[in-house]
Amino acid sequence: MAMLSGCADRAGTALQIAQGGELSPETMAAGRFDLRLFTRIDPAASALAIYLEGDGRAWIRRDRLSDDPTPIDPVALRLAAGDPTTSVAYIARPCQFMGGAEARGCAPRYWSGDRYAPEVVEALNEAVEELRRRAGSPPVTLVGYSGGGTLALLLADRMRPGDRIITVAAVVDTDAWTAWHRVTPLAGSLNPIHAYTGSSGVAAVHLVGERDDIVPPALTEAAMARLPATARLLNRVERIDDFDHACCWAREWPAIIARLR
Repeated sequence: MAMLSGCADRAGTALQIAQGGELSPETMAAGRFDLRLFTRIDPAASALAIYLEGDGRAWIRRDRLSDDPTPIDPVALRLAAGDPTTSVAYIARPCQFMGGAEARGCAPRYWSGDRYAPEVVEALNEAVEELRRRAGSPPVTLVGYSGGGTLALLLADRMRPGDRIITVAAVVDTDAWTAWHRVTPLAGSLNPIHAYTGSSGVAAVHLVGERDDIVPPALTEAAMARLPATARLLNRVERIDDFDHACCWAREWPAIIARLR
């Protein structure tokens, strides 16, 4: 019962955050998964911002996987709710807010070694393109927090001219990141350092917190040098003083996103 209560509490927290940003909940079938979305779509708007959630509560402790990766604090949803753009959408990761391992297509590997698997990328791409269609096909700014930023970069080659990518505290090289933390490599996942080419010409900015010890800025900067030459020209890293992995992205986001636009 405590586990069910915890899941309900997380869903309730997300709904409150979404309501504060006038975002409405919905479920979208995408690929092998059902995805939880919160949206505020205006087909007359000239731009669309789409936010991808982080890895969520993937682990209960270092040696024990969670049964449900729904985030305790959905940072990407807080960013979406604080974005003043007319058309905004938030996409939770597969299995989040949907019942964890009990949800369609879900298994614990999708919040562990396969968290960035090809089928995850395909599902998110399908959701992004459906949201773009509903919004009238405007340019898309794709914002990913933490692991959502990793997936945003894996989607970058599929984006269109005029689109842009913003990652927030995101892993760019998953092999270097797992080695740095001395954890098991993500064997079933795509690594942006190998999968991303820059072929779409879409630019990306990577925001990193100076005090982030989960995704240290030095790892992100080192990864830039390992990208293909075409991709390196499209990517830049911006360090932000006094921020870490969680603080203070949501609080400062309205000012940050206004500056980046």
